[in-house]
Amino acid sequence: MTEPEAAAENKKQERRVESEVAINAPVDEVWKALTEADGLKSWFPLEARVTPGLGGKMFASWGADCEGES
Repeated sequence: MTEPEAAAENKKQERRVESEVAINAPVDEVWKALTEADGLKSWFPLEARVTPGLGGKMFASWGADCEGES
């Protein structure tokens, strides 16, 4: 594989979502709503689990057919 082909292959494997939203709320409340299971469940999935920290995980579920971990 040539160097340009290898670089193209690496780009295909990278996935990223970036967005910016202005929220009229205190920073600490927004942080909890995005990083704690109870905070997530208050506005987003039916079930959530969070393992905080470097290498942590977030699990979200809307039922058995629609769930995932990242």
